[in-house]
Amino acid sequence: MEVERELQVTKAWADRLEELGRILDRLRTYLEATCVRLRFHSVPDGAFDFRHTRIDGRVKPHTSVIRKLEEAQGLTVWDIDDLVGVRVVVDSWLDVEELTTAIEQDGRSGACPLDAILRVPYDRHTDGYKARHLKGKMGDVGCEIQIRTQLLDLWARISRADLYRRPDVEPLSLQAREVALELEKIDARLQDLRDEARRKREPKPEISPNPAEKEPRLPSGDANDQPR
Repeated sequence: MEVERELQVTKAWADRLEELGRILDRLRTYLEATCVRLRFHSVPDGAFDFRHTRIDGRVKPHTSVIRKLEEAQGLTVWDIDDLVGVRVVVDSWLDVEELTTAIEQDGRSGACPLDAILRVPYDRHTDGYKARHLKGKMGDVGCEIQIRTQLLDLWARISRADLYRRPDVEPLSLQAREVALELEKIDARLQDLRDEARRKREPKPEISPNPAEKEPRLPSGDANDQPR
């Protein structure tokens, strides 16, 4: 990218950096509230317990913005679909599906701050692991929500730190994809364990009121004897 063009891109990003930070805070706050709502949502027989472990986010650094525009000619800063990104890490794949459903329903009702939410199919050849990506807009700013399990979050963090954009370790990247497939299988087994544990959970007994306690008891003795 030419120096003048790079300066223009950097200025466009920097001029709205404060706004991008507010968008990030708003999206993260929404997701935190949604996770709490799911965690304490009342369901019959306690059939589902949503669990998440971490929510973090970032505004795309201007160096990454420049690299993105170099890779995709003809785009502007505001064409990038993940200028703001938030990641939610959950226990297992059912949690991924539950949170995805809640976000999409909120998108249709207007409760989610993002417009035009799109579920993006994951590409294992590119991503190497299974995760849920939801794209949307807040105004003209492209935002991404990523939801993944704890196991695949660990894989992704190691992969990102040690293998990302490293053509010199391509054989290791192939091995890492194999590890991701094994972790997906473990995720599925853990989900089976959670499902079986739920099926065996005894429903909570309903507490019926004591008929003798339905009506309040009147104080004994003469009313004139009661404290004033």
